[in-house]
Amino acid sequence: MNIIYIFLVLIFIVYLFRTVKAQKKITQNKVLTKTQKVLNSILIWILPFAWYYIIKEMIEDDFVIMTKKKRDELLVKHDRNPHSHMGGDVGDF
Repeated sequence: MNIIYIFLVLIFIVYLFRTVKAQKKITQNKVLTKTQKVLNSILIWILPFAWYYIIKEMIEDDFVIMTKKKRDELLVKHDRNPHSHMGGDVGDF
């Protein structure tokens, strides 16, 4: 019986740690409005674990800045692609 209590305490600690971490991420998000943050905060505590994984993709920043170096690397890689249909006289009439 003692091992069960230890296991439950460990699960509860993991639950608290993950929920607080998710709560912090939600409150620091710049994309969500105040109402959305409150709603998500309520749901993250009511539906442990599941709600955070549902909204995780929506709140992550996916803004990537394209630098000139990165763009040039992609263009060079694209120009070497034999299946590229950009330019060249292959297939032109």
